[in-house]
Amino acid sequence: MATGLPTSVNRPQGGDFNVQDIANTAWAWSRLGVRDVPLLSSVSARAMVNVSEFTPRVLSNTFWAFSTLEVTHEPLISAISASSLSKLSLFDTRSLVSTAWSFANLIVTDTPLMASISSEAIRGMNEFDQQYITNTAWAYARLDFLDLPLMDSIASAAIAKISEVSNQGLANLAWACAILQCQHEQLLDALSSAAMGTIAHFSALQMTSTAWSVATLQLRNSPLMSAISAAALPQMSSEDYSLQALANIVWAFSSLQEADTPVLEVIASAAVM
Repeated sequence: MATGLPTSVNRPQGGDFNVQDIANTAWAWSRLGVRDVPLLSSVSARAMVNVSEFTPRVLSNTFWAFSTLEVTHEPLISAISASSLSKLSLFDTRSLVSTAWSFANLIVTDTPLMASISSEAIRGMNEFDQQYITNTAWAYARLDFLDLPLMDSIASAAIAKISEVSNQGLANLAWACAILQCQHEQLLDALSSAAMGTIAHFSALQMTSTAWSVATLQLRNSPLMSAISAAALPQMSSEDYSLQALANIVWAFSSLQEADTPVLEVIASAAVM
């Protein structure tokens, strides 16, 4: 991530910003990956003065930008949180999920707001596409925020759209269930079946995350673990599989008492090299 700007760039003055300028500037810098602290401090200060005027989309976009740049400005977060809470019923699906994601990415828990987002998400879950479903599950798991009605709603929505869920979404859903110890049998069956059909196309991170999740949940599914083994074996010599990733796979197979000799032999060879 870039940490500054070329000297030729003229920085806008915070006093000249209107509400949309604030959101657009933060969004643009986050898209560029430029973590310019003085500029972001100026944007924060201006945002806090005008936060009561922010629309739901401006609130969520501004917070998303700061979260993406991993800038934790507590006064701004508090101001955005308070304003969001008072307007939450006006948030569309995108703004709702984006706000939850932004808190989770910074690992900042605002219990009243997250509880309210959960209630709104449950009411509007039929409008969530597969990415919104999986991002919401990931966000609450990242914060270790277990809301059983929300997870039940996510499970029902995910099962209905399981054929549309991306590889990353499948891995994220499995990880969320593992972190929150959500033993939703129908969802886990649907995830397992979907993963079996596409596991060969999982990245190393998705593969190891899924194996870890299955083991953490103590989900006894030998066909799935065999599919993970078959898909991972040809890739294990690549740089994508770090020693940590290999160790996670060993732990998963051992935890489930799945004695997959080829996998263990390859990992053992890698460990002594």
